[in-house]
Amino acid sequence: MTREVPEWIGKDDDSPVPRRVQLRVFERCGGRCHISGRKIEAGDRWELDHVVAIVNGGKNVESNL
Repeated sequence: MTREVPEWIGKDDDSPVPRRVQLRVFERCGGRCHISGRKIEAGDRWELDHVVAIVNGGKNVESNL
C-alpha cells in the first residue's frame, strides 16, 4: 500500500500538529483511545501524544503520534 500524502514532519519539537494530521491519526487509530481502547465519540475531548516522548528521543512526526 502506498501512502497518498507525505508524512507530516514538525519543523521543530515545539511545532503544533495541524488539524488535518490530527484527523489522519484519529482515523489511523480507528477513533479509539490507545490507552483504554474506548471509542471516541463526537464532542469528546481527546489529545494526541507521542509514542516515544520527545524528551526520550522521539521525533515530532506523524508516525510517532
